[in-house]
Amino acid sequence: MKRQPLMAPESQTKYTAAFYTQHLSGSARSAHAILSRLFDYLHPSSVLDVGCGYGTWLKAAHDLGIRELQGFDGSYVDREAFLVAPSHFTATDLSQEFSTSHRYDLAISVEVAEHLPITRASGFVRDLCKTSDVVLFSAAPPYQGGEDHLNEQWPEYWGILFRQFGYRCFDLFRSESWDSSDVESWYAQNAFLFVKADNPLCEQLSKFASDDRVLSKVHPEIYLINVTRYRPDASAQLEAELDAWHSITSAFRSGALSLPGSFQSPGQVPGQANPLTQGRQHYQDSAAARADFVTANTELTTVRTELNTASTELSTARAELVSARAELTAHAAAKARQSLEIEDLHGQLVEVRESADHKLRVLRDERNNALNALIETSVLALEVKEQENRTLADALEAERNTVAQLSHVVSETSQALDTVKRESALIKQATSLPHVVARALPSPLRKLARLVRDELDVRYLRSTSHFDSLWYLSQNHDVQAAGIDPLRHYVKYGAIEGRNPRADFDTRQFLVNRARTRRPRRNIFVEYLKWHNGQSRLTPIKTGEIRSSALAYTPPLAIENSIPTQIATGWYGAKRLAQDQLFNGGDYAKVDANLHDQQTKLIVDRFLSDVNTEDVLSPVNGFAPLDSIRQAFQNTTTSASVTLSAKVPTYTIITPFFSHLDFFKKTAESVADLIKNTPPVSHTQRIEWIVINDDPRFDAAALQEVIPADIRSATLVISDGFNRGISARQNQGIDAASNEWLLFLDCDDLLEKSCISVLDHYISNFPRCRFISSSIIDIDESDAEIRRRIRGYGAEGLYEKGMNAGHLAAIRRDLFDDIGRFDQRFSGCQDYDLALRAAIREPILLVPEHLYSYRWHTKTQSVAQFKKQAQIAEAVRRAFLQHFIEHNWPDVRQPSDLPSNARGICLIRTQGRRLELLEETVNSVLHQTVQVTPCIIVHGKDAALKIVQQWAAERFGDQVEILQADLPGRRRGYPLNVGLDFVEANVERFDFFCILDDDDIYYPMFAERLLATLRLNGADVAYCTTNSRVPGQQPKSAHPPLPTAALVAGNFIPINAYIVRTELLIKSGARMREDIHYLEDWDFLLSLMYANGNFTLLNETLSEFRIIGDGNTEQRNDPKHFKHCEKIVNARSRLVAKQVGMAEFYRDLLAFDFSARPAFSVHEKAHVKAALDLFLLVARPLDMNNK
Repeated sequence: MKRQPLMAPESQTKYTAAFYTQHLSGSARSAHAILSRLFDYLHPSSVLDVGCGYGTWLKAAHDLGIRELQGFDGSYVDREAFLVAPSHFTATDLSQEFSTSHRYDLAISVEVAEHLPITRASGFVRDLCKTSDVVLFSAAPPYQGGEDHLNEQWPEYWGILFRQFGYRCFDLFRSESWDSSDVESWYAQNAFLFVKADNPLCEQLSKFASDDRVLSKVHPEIYLINVTRYRPDASAQLEAELDAWHSITSAFRSGALSLPGSFQSPGQVPGQANPLTQGRQHYQDSAAARADFVTANTELTTVRTELNTASTELSTARAELVSARAELTAHAAAKARQSLEIEDLHGQLVEVRESADHKLRVLRDERNNALNALIETSVLALEVKEQENRTLADALEAERNTVAQLSHVVSETSQALDTVKRESALIKQATSLPHVVARALPSPLRKLARLVRDELDVRYLRSTSHFDSLWYLSQNHDVQAAGIDPLRHYVKYGAIEGRNPRADFDTRQFLVNRARTRRPRRNIFVEYLKWHNGQSRLTPIKTGEIRSSALAYTPPLAIENSIPTQIATGWYGAKRLAQDQLFNGGDYAKVDANLHDQQTKLIVDRFLSDVNTEDVLSPVNGFAPLDSIRQAFQNTTTSASVTLSAKVPTYTIITPFFSHLDFFKKTAESVADLIKNTPPVSHTQRIEWIVINDDPRFDAAALQEVIPADIRSATLVISDGFNRGISARQNQGIDAASNEWLLFLDCDDLLEKSCISVLDHYISNFPRCRFISSSIIDIDESDAEIRRRIRGYGAEGLYEKGMNAGHLAAIRRDLFDDIGRFDQRFSGCQDYDLALRAAIREPILLVPEHLYSYRWHTKTQSVAQFKKQAQIAEAVRRAFLQHFIEHNWPDVRQPSDLPSNARGICLIRTQGRRLELLEETVNSVLHQTVQVTPCIIVHGKDAALKIVQQWAAERFGDQVEILQADLPGRRRGYPLNVGLDFVEANVERFDFFCILDDDDIYYPMFAERLLATLRLNGADVAYCTTNSRVPGQQPKSAHPPLPTAALVAGNFIPINAYIVRTELLIKSGARMREDIHYLEDWDFLLSLMYANGNFTLLNETLSEFRIIGDGNTEQRNDPKHFKHCEKIVNARSRLVAKQVGMAEFYRDLLAFDFSARPAFSVHEKAHVKAALDLFLLVARPLDMNNK
């Protein structure tokens, strides 16, 4: 009873393709059940099966989502019959040592080891341990039986061998699969999980640990199979086996690392054979034994004869049962009477239910009628208001005409300004008068003086060639887009707005110095050139030349007349720190705010000038409930369960290393300086440094070599030769740390010497704070300081404005126990994710002191992978928002399950005029892969009905339903209401419905895919994308999807693109309005939303509508009616937004996959914004969950 054969030549193996065919279904079920159980705890991305046979377990792993697969087995395996791609198979002789090029997340070896010689057992376990930290293992115990078994051993035997290589045993599967019909008995009996002792999975599986437990258990099914088989020398062999079993279990439970003597292989005890193993190999049935078995059966026949005699005696007892049957007959009669009474009660119950359903539908219809009346009233009030507005508009127009007449009078009066022309000489002189004299001129003269002065400044700047027009356009895209002369724009607007005229002239810095001059206030740049020796200091701009694209960085102390430095702001949660709370009163937190913008521009121009992240950002965050998020951050408090920090804090610096060895040397030197400047307390070193190597190109020795010798005793270098990513390495460092506070330092950055002193201060003053972040000094490749960052906001802006709680991050170790470790999904922005999770839980401390130097260079994450970083940060914010919405406003809707054989009906409206198109429509429904009944609704008189009936009978027989909407003068919603009434009357026949016009079609998987989407998401309405087609042309994608809540601002779901659960139709009583034309489908969807229907999108194109003309132009034939229809639907939209509330808008926004469609156009963004505005206008404000 096994799955894998011995790895031997094909002539020696007894496992053929026929054997695997016979056992395939049982093994496949077992593999799926056991791996599903394992994957609840382990989420592997790669799996190796040692002794894979034809790949049954690999196929199960593939079905469960694993894509990196590899199988080892003998060359006997027919690659054509392999159950996964043949490239996943490697022919291997398992009786010899084997290895892999890399370690796998999971190794499997089930029912293989017993086929190998006992001398191979330890080496086989060693080879398995080399392939993975996690091994799913099973092997046959003594007397299980099977083909070519050479080494049947109790599980403890294998447990000790695995223990020798540092692996622990976990009994994860047997309790679940022992009596499961999905798991074969030998897998249920023998399967164990062996995990390397330092693997984090051990902690998750602690309750299944079996290091000191008895592992040997025999499955009843295997026991019965074996006890019915005769064995020679059974008693003697049984005694030896019991002694062996007791010795091996005792050794295992005592923690032994070596096997008892009776289990030593001949190779281990020279000159001796193993009698126990030999006895197990000689238990097979012999001819003599079978003969003895026949004799025993003959003796049993005699016993059976005696039993037959005894059966005669039972006849008497049977007679006694006859009287008992009579009594039972009487009881049956009584039961029949009770059944009649129950049936009568059931009939009464049905009547009560029908009456209740009728009353419910009456109430539902009354509610809908009241809603429609409310909508009509709203529309009427809106039309009255519009009439009032038109009256006011007419009055306003009359006023405008009056104003125009007065303006004409003023224009004529302005001719009196001829006096101004006669005084032009005076105006010219005014341009050179002191500023106070110019202001004393009459208003018209001042205006003209300004025009003349501006023109003179333009001519002057053009003559000096000091204004850089090309650079000005490159820095001011609004001027470039407007097509304005850059020089004239600068003179008239730019100088006033503080824009720079060229790259090497800083307007703001000049204004700092200019306050000391006594010159009249003119154009700043002109003033500099004329009266501050600017022409000699600046180089003229040659035609076509652009000066340096970045301002040259000047250290703060080198700028003449720089304004005094100021103390930067610190924050505890959303509260600003007072100056007396700062370290040394803020002496270490001084910054030059005037230089900050200039330095920021230098960094952008030097490192980020070519990046653009707009195309990777979704609109989700722009529509997020920012006020609620800010409020949540502001209202956080520290739990009373949080303990005080130690009076003398201890620190562990954690540094994942990758690539930057030259910069790492400087990092190590900064850590050494920090340790030297932090004296030990009571002979205890307060700082340890853990370096985790994530670069396989370097070994531990290479890193140790660049670490200063005097701190190597305080440094731990962890190196395993693999690249696992920064988040995994930081988590590994957390596990290895022994101190209270953890400081995270990148391998190319630096720590300031004052770091520990500053942290000690804040930990003492905020003893319950568990997350501290310092300010950052930006440096370049040569350690030159570029900028000292200034925080403009506290934790309340962490989501809205981005990450401001990064380096240096000092985090108390117990915070990780409460909120979890770094999330490896967000590697690169894992610190942002952690900061959000921490800040929403309790206040975090953002100190203004600059304790960390962040190095800018072309290979840093912030530069080399800027776009990827932006995408990850977007994913972090979206995950946070998802949790925030679910926590505060969970969705409580719980629709009932759909039956496995759900049936649907498709309502097809037609006037019977386009039968050739209708035939395609009906066929597209009949060709669905789930049962959907076409229901043709003929909107017309009896003649049209008869034509369609005869036509349908000839082509489709009884496969279609045909209904009549016999009032052809009524609008488009009427025939569909006939169909919806039919669906409601036949609710027991149809679980869902959909709608088509007679010129639309479904693609073959429409119903199956949308039905699966309903089930998967627990939704009431599922919709897809659709194509449009002009006859004779190729189809085109139509109506890109939007979040469902955007329906309140306009329809984007065509009528042929959705299915609806019949249960929602009954609940809502929704019908098509028959007094609106070509907007009835939008109004119908809004009615379903009003009933709290749960919509879900499947972003697949599964249907098509034709553009023939009837549905695309008629809505404009009667503009007045169409305008009225819009008012009706917009009134319902307001009711829907008020009913479903803001939480539904945000849930729909988060459920929408923005990456699965093109970027939103300006119109689409405006559409969603209009929906949000409507929700904000009419929906009640959201209440926060303070738990």
